[in-house]
Amino acid sequence: MAKTEIRVTAEQRLQLFADAITAGIHAHQSRLRELTARGDAKAFAFPGTVADRDAAATAFSQLAKASNKAVLDWIERGDASDTPIPDLAPFTTVAACITRLTSLPLTYSPKLPLIQVMEALRKLAPAASPQHLCAVASLYQVILQVSLDGEELQGLFRLYLALKLPVSLFDLGIDDSDPNLVAMGKRFAKACCACPFDTTAKDWHLAGHKLKFFAEKLQGRITAATYARELLKAPEVRECMAAIRSLPPQRVVILGHSFTMSMHWASHGSFTDIAGHIVRHFNPGIEWVHVGRGGLTPTIARKSLLERVLQHRPDQTILVTISRTAEDRADLKYCIERLLNQGSKVIVFDCIMVYPEIYETEKPAVVVARKAGATVIEVYPLLNTHPQRAEFPAMDVVHTAPPYHKFMAVELVRFFAGKRPATLPAAKV
Repeated sequence: MAKTEIRVTAEQRLQLFADAITAGIHAHQSRLRELTARGDAKAFAFPGTVADRDAAATAFSQLAKASNKAVLDWIERGDASDTPIPDLAPFTTVAACITRLTSLPLTYSPKLPLIQVMEALRKLAPAASPQHLCAVASLYQVILQVSLDGEELQGLFRLYLALKLPVSLFDLGIDDSDPNLVAMGKRFAKACCACPFDTTAKDWHLAGHKLKFFAEKLQGRITAATYARELLKAPEVRECMAAIRSLPPQRVVILGHSFTMSMHWASHGSFTDIAGHIVRHFNPGIEWVHVGRGGLTPTIARKSLLERVLQHRPDQTILVTISRTAEDRADLKYCIERLLNQGSKVIVFDCIMVYPEIYETEKPAVVVARKAGATVIEVYPLLNTHPQRAEFPAMDVVHTAPPYHKFMAVELVRFFAGKRPATLPAAKV
């Protein structure tokens, strides 16, 4: 295969980078269409062999994982750059990834979702450069294609910010209010072709919402610290100040699922992270360490993360997992006992989700946790009767929105300050 000529100016190489991203997304979507037998076969067709397509998809994923230094070096020096992408093969440099992706004779259907978004953004932000339009459109697209909504997405955000490219509608001067995101979602759902992933108006709306929240967090405009500063003004938090300041130095480790992870799209900050900012504002001698993974069960925690937590030698461990099976409950007992034997106090919740069926599912695990020696903070009765209860679920009706995380952060701070007991008096569910 002939090697693509890498042009000499940084501006031209930035355009090649954008072209490579577009090609890589198309390769992934073409492969997904074949795997799922969903979507417009003509629109998602890919030139060359299956091996060519799969190599392009691999090159895209590796490019998204490249270091900021490697990409910036290539933008400045092109093929002369030799900063490697560590531990990755077969494309071990940015130049190799770009060459593979830009050497393909690709044409794109105007009905493809990525092209639809770029055209819409071009009309809404006519002064924006093609590279800027591609950056925002590609993020929109990677979020929509949920199979890439992980390492590739976070890698692209990181690289675009390093390259000083826009990462949101806001950055392009486009209205990102919820009503406009809804309207855009309806237009995109109607205009794009059948795809190997969901593209209803609701899916487009959710993608726009995720893009907005991710960008606000990663750019530092709204974060867990923002919410913490807001809550520091609340009377129920101010009354905790003296008690928290009097606490001895200690290390608190949070081992939890996505509800404890501020990187998640549903909120600008998780309740444990917000609480940590508040606690450390009052008492910098308290360390607050997060160890997490989405969908964390006690079984996964035991196999993958428990030893890492034990290495921190925590004084207190907040354990937030989902127990669905007998194996999960046995591993919950094991994790609690290992932590207690090392000298850590273990804290769990009765149920941090806002759905009755989950509360019922978690009841056996709560019994196991109590018998194993963990402290169980009861919050579900408060969540279930809270006046803002309807605002707690996020758009996917699985995760939880900012009002939930702010409320839960205050409850956790109050518990640490001794302003509320773990067990609620005469709670009614």
